[in-house]
Amino acid sequence: MLFGNSAEVMGSSKNPRLRILAVSSKERMKQLPDIPTVSEFLPNFEMTAWQGTLAPVKTPRAIIDIVSNAIQELSKDPKVIETLGSYGVDALTTTPEQMAAMIKGEVPVYTEAVKAAGLTKPIN
Repeated sequence: MLFGNSAEVMGSSKNPRLRILAVSSKERMKQLPDIPTVSEFLPNFEMTAWQGTLAPVKTPRAIIDIVSNAIQELSKDPKVIETLGSYGVDALTTTPEQMAAMIKGEVPVYTEAVKAAGLTKPIN
């Protein structure tokens, strides 16, 4: 049994010896429309993976804007969309402020998960 992200398991989705039971996103994946979400069995469950580009705190805003704008443009490229889609990844982008807010919003979720798991120090 594996609980992994879509990029890890999409290549195995056509293997007849393996079976994807559910996806943890809020909605069914367009790449796997027949696979239910966990929340269809366990209401309000949602866990999604995301990737982001971060910079040191004192990076000048002009540099942040250049990088952000380049990523925004890249995410609109049909080849990028197609390639990411083949891995079950949607080419979504946010502003730097939205990304910061998302990270800040997830800290309490993972703090609670660490406490619930009884972890008091990092696992090596």
